[in-house]
Amino acid sequence: MKAVHSNVSLDELCRLFGKTRQAYHKSTSNAETRQEKHGHILAFVKEQRKDLPRVGTEKLQYMLASQAGILIGRDALYSLLRANKLLVKKHRKRGPKLTDGDGNSIWPDLRKEIGPVERANEFWCSDITYMWLREGRRHCYATFVVDEYSHLIVGFTVAQDMSAQATLEALKMAVAAQGAPLDYKFSFGLVFHSDRGSQFKSGLFQGFLDSHQIGPSMTQDGKASDNPVSERLNGIIKNELLLTDTFDNFEHAVEMVTRAVHIYNTRRPHRSCNMLTPQQAHEKGSGPLKKLWKQRKKKTKAAKVLKA
Repeated sequence: MKAVHSNVSLDELCRLFGKTRQAYHKSTSNAETRQEKHGHILAFVKEQRKDLPRVGTEKLQYMLASQAGILIGRDALYSLLRANKLLVKKHRKRGPKLTDGDGNSIWPDLRKEIGPVERANEFWCSDITYMWLREGRRHCYATFVVDEYSHLIVGFTVAQDMSAQATLEALKMAVAAQGAPLDYKFSFGLVFHSDRGSQFKSGLFQGFLDSHQIGPSMTQDGKASDNPVSERLNGIIKNELLLTDTFDNFEHAVEMVTRAVHIYNTRRPHRSCNMLTPQQAHEKGSGPLKKLWKQRKKKTKAAKVLKA
């Protein structure tokens, strides 16, 4: 207003709007402070997005407070990101169908029997997912072995086929890095949980589990909810940490997945681990880890009838 009516004094303009001169200067100062704060926030977000290209608003809010000492409400941060076109857009891409073996499970589902996992290296789970390659218009396949307590990726491999040998390399990496302790809930040490894929049921894979006294566990049907940690991990790696699931060639895919695993393990706060990174949670070793998400309750048939 002052810029438009330069011949009118500041005192007169303040009286016109029922404000004091002090209130005007305070509001101007607050606006400048807020603008400076927003500048720091946007710079921080852009820097994090270099390595975490699809990290969400809630995790950014936590990272701003814990790493940069900047406090901002979730809705305010959301509005700021939206105004600057920094919100993450969801995208889905159809891929090749991954089979679930011959439909039979050769081992029981121990995940449903042991209850909450309370220690690191007590229960591992695994799954296979695909990556697109531009070279030759084909795919490669990533296998991740993840610890259900800490959500740490303890082993992984990227291969050009879905063979049992290629899949087994991920488990070998995990055992080499973490060992296979024998003092847990079962006499065979830790549990390895997977779907009913032929790779996991193969004699090669089962022989390795037996020789290292690792107890096998398998889903009993094709539901993703029977292997939720692995299924969720695949989504995080492909949809949040990788800018794309299409790579120039196999070597490029290996490089980018390796980088994504490191960032996931060491930098990304995890809501299932009380916002610790998986590495921090794994180093904690044992004890409860607060889950900062609400589990959806399954509606009973009676409840559905009442709602209808």
